[in-house]
Amino acid sequence: MRLDRLTYSVEDASRLLGISRSHAYLLTETGELPCIRLGMCKRIAGDVIEAIVSGKKFRADPNYRNDNNVLPSQYSNNEQELND
Repeated sequence: MRLDRLTYSVEDASRLLGISRSHAYLLTETGELPCIRLGMCKRIAGDVIEAIVSGKKFRADPNYRNDNNVLPSQYSNNEQELND
């Protein structure tokens, strides 16, 4: 499979990979579907899609950090007390 664009939206990538849009977004959050973040926009490289379709597997980097997650150690004392 040869794709004609350098990057694809998550929606387009999900169609090419035959998975749901929500599952594609979940895979970007876990790092299993590597993405490029441009502000609020996520793009998937065409090379990544081609590699996945050709049978190469991607594994999440053990050091992958989802910037949207807040760890308990990042809460202030007041916020932590509210959650306890």
